[in-house]
Amino acid sequence: MAAALVITACSPTPPSPGPSPTPSQPLDDAAIYRLIAAQVSEIRGLDSPDRVEPTVIDRETVMKNLLEEFDKDNPPEQIAVTERVYKALGLLKPDDSLRDLYLELQGSQVIGYYDPTKKELFIVSDGGGLGPTERVTYAHEFVHELQDLHFDLNGLGLEELVGDSDRRLARLSLVEGDATSAQTAWMIANLTADELGQVAAEASDPALLEILTRLPSILLETSLFPYQAGATFVAGLKSDSGYASVDAAYRRLPASTEQIIHPDAYQNADMPIPVSVPANFPERLGTGWSIV
Repeated sequence: MAAALVITACSPTPPSPGPSPTPSQPLDDAAIYRLIAAQVSEIRGLDSPDRVEPTVIDRETVMKNLLEEFDKDNPPEQIAVTERVYKALGLLKPDDSLRDLYLELQGSQVIGYYDPTKKELFIVSDGGGLGPTERVTYAHEFVHELQDLHFDLNGLGLEELVGDSDRRLARLSLVEGDATSAQTAWMIANLTADELGQVAAEASDPALLEILTRLPSILLETSLFPYQAGATFVAGLKSDSGYASVDAAYRRLPASTEQIIHPDAYQNADMPIPVSVPANFPERLGTGWSIV
């Protein structure tokens, strides 16, 4: 699960995170990661795995990994079809490459990710430091490690839903909304005002924002949807019985983005209607039509 730095507004009431390190009690990086893992586990109400230290990588390595993962998870024929549809709808320019645009977006924004296949958590740190942005990123990605341990992220069928993008986006919204919710609770409980300001400033870096302004809206909207709409969806679930309701959602996964945007549709099991296209559809429309 790759995560861009997304700050959402919500007002969780996290449990007491325990004592934080003070200047007289400096902690090494491994101890800081263990402390954050314990705090996030308590907030989320899920037992922690034995290993909590991440693998720290640089920007060059994350781009290499993203390229490999993208090509593995997105068959060229599926990308070609999606690109043709987007261009037909005017969502991409005629000479745009969907693959190149997506990789530019992810490469500029991703600052950490958890790989459920490798069972490994990666933090991107160009300078090798462990500042507030790296700690926030770890808090978010560690939620994914907890999700995988307790709910089996590979079992959610995200890879099998490449051709069913709306259902895939709905399930991803539960996963990312859950992580964003817990991440925000951890930030409020554990970062100072100055540290929160530093995180916001780094997320507003002009070079990053310039890339965002150039990218097609369809990519930005679908990339941010799981974090923003997902966090709102999870907040609605939590208003019922806390994270127990979120846990239950992994046993009854959302089936459409309609259910994410309109929680009543999820609660009432308002399911999407399958649509099939008959083989002779072009002929029924008249001359000059073909199926793309």
